[in-house]
Amino acid sequence: MDPFDRLRTAKGEVLPVSAYRREFGEVYAASRGVVWKLERAHDFHEPDVPSWRAMMDGDWDLSMRLMAEMCEPLRQLYAAPPEFRRLRVVDTPITPYLQWEINGLAMRVAAGEQIRALPAAAVRDLETTAPLPELVVFTTSLCYEVRYDGIGGHTGARRVTDPDAIGPALNALIGLYGRAEDLIAYHEREVSAGAPRLCGAQSGGTLSGRPRARRARTTRSRPARTSSPTARAGRSRRTRSPRGPCRGWRSAPVLRRTVTFVIETYVASVCQG
Repeated sequence: MDPFDRLRTAKGEVLPVSAYRREFGEVYAASRGVVWKLERAHDFHEPDVPSWRAMMDGDWDLSMRLMAEMCEPLRQLYAAPPEFRRLRVVDTPITPYLQWEINGLAMRVAAGEQIRALPAAAVRDLETTAPLPELVVFTTSLCYEVRYDGIGGHTGARRVTDPDAIGPALNALIGLYGRAEDLIAYHEREVSAGAPRLCGAQSGGTLSGRPRARRARTTRSRPARTSSPTARAGRSRRTRSPRGPCRGWRSAPVLRRTVTFVIETYVASVCQG
């Protein structure tokens, strides 16, 4: 049995989302060593992340702006222990979600998280029965297998405390991390393609342009603008698009409130992807 299958079959306690987030926040705040994250899936459902909602709404520019706003607060968060190391398994072709997430991971590297990318081909021999699990490992006696539903929505986690199951899986994860590529190098080669700098020139991170999966725009003639009261009222009503909640979130105060919300929930939800 490979080490990840052994961990999957180990006894554990299933925690719903609220209990997991509360416990995770407490454990994370008390940690002083290295926290390890293994991330394998390529599509997650993250409606509590404003940048994800903007991306799903089709507003890539707003999505990237909301993402960039998080960099400095996250840098302050990562300045304190624990050290967070993430292994992101990547596959081709890159999904629209993964392209969005790789931009977010590049921002997290700029803020201080240690992240590497590993091609899915490198873990095939460990996936004979199932894809690698989504894991957060604090110590050899505390690990969470993060759980998701069929559309990638977070449903909680399974807490495992058996050192005989966690130890071999952690050693395997550390070995895979040692073989992986620096996330920034992967981002710049596969996603960024020379896009503008993110979060300061010293960070080495970049922010990509529009997603590759985006459909090419067609040229259409626009009706002439009008200044009639009816037209102005119509434009006012369209300020907040009915297609998603992020269209109207363009003022600086709202962006600041959005960033505050994300940072407050970040420690508890960092393990979700």
